[in-house]
Amino acid sequence: MKKRIVLALKRMLSLKKSKYIFDENNLEVIFTNEVRKKLNKYRQVKDVHFEEGGQLMGELYPAINKIIVTEVVMCKYIIQDKYGVVLDGKCLNKKMKKVWRKSKGNTTYLGDWHTHPQAIAKPSGQDKETFEDNYWDVSIEQNVVLYLILGNEKKDWLKSYNGKHFKSAILVDK
Repeated sequence: MKKRIVLALKRMLSLKKSKYIFDENNLEVIFTNEVRKKLNKYRQVKDVHFEEGGQLMGELYPAINKIIVTEVVMCKYIIQDKYGVVLDGKCLNKKMKKVWRKSKGNTTYLGDWHTHPQAIAKPSGQDKETFEDNYWDVSIEQNVVLYLILGNEKKDWLKSYNGKHFKSAILVDK
C-alpha cells in the first residue's frame, strides 16, 4: 500500500494538470493535461455544435484523499442536438470495462461529463435529476461521483455528489 502511495505522489508531481479541491475532507481531484485537452476539443463554441458527453475514469487514492482523472470515455450517441445528448450506456460500459481490464483494475469509473452551449456552465433540472439517479445506479468504489459540465468559454461546473449533496470544487492549480 505504501509503495502505491509513493508512486502516486511521484506521478502527481510529474503531471501537467488542473487540480481542484473539494471542501469535503479536502478531497483533491486532478485532471491530467491529456484529459483537459480532450475535453476542450468538445466545447460548444459555435452555434452549430451539438452537445457532447461521456464518462470520466481514473485512479483513486483514498489513503491520501486524491483522485486522478486519466480517461475520457465516449461512444456514439442515441440522441444528440444543441441542448441535449442521450448516451449509449451499453457502449460506454463496454469501453469502460476494457479500460479497467487494461489497467488491471487501477482505473475506475469516476463520473459523467457533458457540454452546454452557454458561456458559464450550470446544470439544468434534468441534469441534476440524472446525476442523482446515476449515483444510485452505478457501482462505485468511492463514496462520491464527479459531474462536469463544460461551458463554451472554459467556465465549467464541477461538483461531487455523495448521494445527498452536491459539493463545489475550487480550482487551485492550472
